Amino acid sequence: MQTIVARKFALSGQHDHLATLASGLHFHGLYTLRQRPTVATVQGELCYSLWVEDLTGRLQCTIPVWKTAWQEDGNFKSQHLLIKAYAVGDGSRLVGRINSMEPVHVVWD
Repeated sequence: MQTIVARKFALSGQHDHLATLASGLHFHGLYTLRQRPTVATVQGELCYSLWVEDLTGRLQCTIPVWKTAWQEDGNFKSQHLLIKAYAVGDGSRLVGRINSMEPVHVVWD
């Protein structure tokens, strides 16, 4: 698992704030997953549906189940994820379609 130093990552400009997203924009950053994903069908494809957040907001995202090796665990705890995705929909129903997602360890120095 990759380790990310929060302060350096924030200063690097590699994080796109959720509050600034609009449909059609690609985004990348470090986001927190606080609830276990659910399974949903999106345009005929089996996907995980999850809510991610940063300090500016919260966004529902989906990722096809074949793109990630999610391990169901009864003792789920929040996770930090490095995500690359793009936004679709309109302002009231914006959704992130995840291209890649990697759990990371964050050091808060």
